[in-house]
Amino acid sequence: MPGSDFRNLMLQSESSRDYGNLNNISGGRQVAGGYQFRKKRIKDYSKATGEKFTNEEFLKDAEMQERVMDWHEQDIVNYAMNNGLDQFIGQEINGVPVDMPAIVGMGHLGGRKGMRLFLQSGGGGDTDKPDKFGTRISDYGKKFAGQSLYRETPMRPQMRPEGLLPPAAPATSMYPQMRPKGLLN
Repeated sequence: MPGSDFRNLMLQSESSRDYGNLNNISGGRQVAGGYQFRKKRIKDYSKATGEKFTNEEFLKDAEMQERVMDWHEQDIVNYAMNNGLDQFIGQEINGVPVDMPAIVGMGHLGGRKGMRLFLQSGGGGDTDKPDKFGTRISDYGKKFAGQSLYRETPMRPQMRPEGLLPPAAPATSMYPQMRPKGLLN
């Protein structure tokens, strides 16, 4: 069902392709589904899209999880580009060859803020601590770098790839399709 090399690797890495997967992480928190989303991230999706569902419905619906992942990837790409983090594309930071798939992978594991702090600090300090499973943000950067997010991975995108999100209903577009002119060097 996943449509890109990145997505296939993420699904395998997070849950061994099990959309019904539910895991406990530190502090009594849980991650759910094939991509192991935290409850807060699923709530972010619901708030952004207006789509409501229960945890049980989410775990049983692979197509819904793919929609959430579509939104999640686009949200990380938007955040990276809106915060100038694409300036790091083409660099190597703490062993991570930075490209957009590496950025999305690091954002998936460490959240947008964790990914941003890792990039801006040069991967140093406390920005690359292992999680409960011993996985570091840099591990996900290395794992997903070079994977195709959109059937093609440009070194420095000049516009957002089309086709990541399903077509929106007329007059309800949530995301711009290209970066405003004048933001690149």
